[in-house]
Amino acid sequence: MKKEFSKILVPHDGSEIADKALQEAVKFAELFQSELLLLYVVDDRFSPPSALLSFIKGRSLRQAKEELIHVLRTGAENMLKDRVEGIKQKKIPAKIEISVGSPATDIVRVAKHEDVDMIIIGSTSKKGSKSITLLGSVSRSVSEIAHCPVMLVH
Repeated sequence: MKKEFSKILVPHDGSEIADKALQEAVKFAELFQSELLLLYVVDDRFSPPSALLSFIKGRSLRQAKEELIHVLRTGAENMLKDRVEGIKQKKIPAKIEISVGSPATDIVRVAKHEDVDMIIIGSTSKKGSKSITLLGSVSRSVSEIAHCPVMLVH
């Protein structure tokens, strides 16, 4: 029988709220002897800003986008490795994964593929009309479509 919360996915974008979610995930990992999987999703649905177009001389927009994605992947990998180093000092097994795609969709895809038991994700909230609090779009989408429990950290 699989133990409860043996693998926890922590999507991380380098933000303070993602670090806060990671701190909560570490607490769970210590309590349940879980493995942590830190995931960064490079959102590929963007177009380079017009200010950057002058730097792509001689390359197609697609080539420039691929180069930018490569730079973002490298930065994300360095950031996640830094976070994992601190986690491993606490004797918690952890690994990283970087994917390119739509953040909410890729988070759920990785969660399913890796058979995680829980997702712990940072969530920004925005005030709507008449003080209705709205969840950040990625965390909201993940919480709606994930196959496993999702803990939102504010």
